[in-house]
Amino acid sequence: MESQIQAKVNEWLAFDKNPATRAEIESLRDAGNTEELKRRLMKRIEFGTAGLRGLMAAGFSCMNDLIVIQASQGLCAYVLQNVPNATERGVVVGHDHRYNSEKWAQLTAAAFVQGIQVSKLNAAAGVMITGALIWSCACRIGRVLIGIYAASHNPKDDNGYKVYWENAVQIISPHDAGIAAAIEANLQPIAWDLHSLANVDNLVIDRTEEMTVAYLDYIASLSHWRLQGNKCFSSSQVYQYSMHGVSRAIIDRANKVFDFKPLEHVKEQQDPNPDFPTVAFPNPKKGALDLAIKTANASVRRTCLHKILIPIDSLPLRKKKLAMVASTVSSKLIGAMAAKEGFKFVESLTGFKYIGNAARALEAEGYNVLFGYEEAIGSCLVKKFMCFAELVSSLIVGKTSDRLLGGDLCTTSNSYFICSQSEIVDQIFARLRSYNDPASLSKDKMSQYPKSIGGLTVMDIRDLTTGHGFDSSAPAPEYAPSLPVSGGHMITFKAKGYGVAIVLTVRTSGTEPKWFTREQVTKALARVVDELRDEWMQAKLHNLGIPGA
Repeated sequence: MESQIQAKVNEWLAFDKNPATRAEIESLRDAGNTEELKRRLMKRIEFGTAGLRGLMAAGFSCMNDLIVIQASQGLCAYVLQNVPNATERGVVVGHDHRYNSEKWAQLTAAAFVQGIQVSKLNAAAGVMITGALIWSCACRIGRVLIGIYAASHNPKDDNGYKVYWENAVQIISPHDAGIAAAIEANLQPIAWDLHSLANVDNLVIDRTEEMTVAYLDYIASLSHWRLQGNKCFSSSQVYQYSMHGVSRAIIDRANKVFDFKPLEHVKEQQDPNPDFPTVAFPNPKKGALDLAIKTANASVRRTCLHKILIPIDSLPLRKKKLAMVASTVSSKLIGAMAAKEGFKFVESLTGFKYIGNAARALEAEGYNVLFGYEEAIGSCLVKKFMCFAELVSSLIVGKTSDRLLGGDLCTTSNSYFICSQSEIVDQIFARLRSYNDPASLSKDKMSQYPKSIGGLTVMDIRDLTTGHGFDSSAPAPEYAPSLPVSGGHMITFKAKGYGVAIVLTVRTSGTEPKWFTREQVTKALARVVDELRDEWMQAKLHNLGIPGA
């Protein structure tokens, strides 16, 4: 066995006190499986803005007890160094119902309980609204951040470690780099003993019910049409699907607070189940909604979805400063609405962490942020979820005007290419950046990218890739993009012609060996998609995987 691999095996066995994961590494060592040991041990799982996420297994590249302890120790050190009065303010730790989540929340509490009070939230709180609980009701007790064990839409064998800051939104730069460095400086595990949690006075407190009640009281105060609730839904039924998650309990309670008619649930998916038996990925796409669609009344569903984005004129907040946020790869419909209705619209990078932080910045400027939208995941409504339901109910009884934007809605095409060879991906994107003349030394960056697609002329280009930051619509001579750049490839093209306009974004995935394409097109969709696949990506030449092909 190579000396480097043997050294990593020794390091793992010196640190790991979990018999099961120790045995995994010992078994691989004894079998001489150097390739698997190299995969498990030689590259450490990276902490980023999304925290940690990966396969639950032994090794430095996976999610396991040791990685959780090391991450929690580093996070604790970072908080103590960077958050004023952290010991007095305390932290919050929550978890979902995936395998190992509850135990890892306990290990996190053990890492923090060195004089810092830990408020626990169990899975019943609902992991995706835990941030809302902290923001809306825990500010009075001054909690500073949340560590949550969840893996979003990943398959059942994965788990993750999310970190939310004191604004109740997932961290963004520079916190990710600071926490990652603190983890590297605190690798010696000291928090294995969970019995210590029972021997600390008032340092670990379960606040699930207290904070849930406070949250429900708070959202009830936001109701505009509460007394009409039963009337609004009296002739229609609303269906809710939890997809084996933990949302059913909290949504039922919120529904009751607003005096709505009881929700119907998709029975096959309503109870928490870490095996996710009806879906490979607990994600509302790729057929995962089939059961919900089968269960729901199609006419009610069409009514709600058809009108859901256009009730701005009926809001009591009409005269106030309103804003909405969407990721830059999402539908441009909200931007078109903003131009027509006069509210502020802001684009962010992809993911709720960026949408949430953009919303917080807008709130600091005095805006009331009604809606956040991420194309790949869904809507970000936070404390306004039930208020959003009120808008739906008002549509059903005719309280909200039924009007569209006065023109054609855009057509969206979302797809992806699969390629496990990163050098080919880099080559494809490098070609896009020197598409017209690979040998050209021209300083006119705009001329180096493709000039047309599908018979349309490229008008603007934005490249959000580290080392290539460029936005042709930004002021000269810097042409600096307003959104942050990152290590992943991401290029957006805007093109027009013959009364047609498109927005095309091509970006790599941060978690899978594929990259996405998203086109917002009113017409000429087929021509754009064909040229993107055949000419820009050269899919056949590079033997790229294409869904459905």
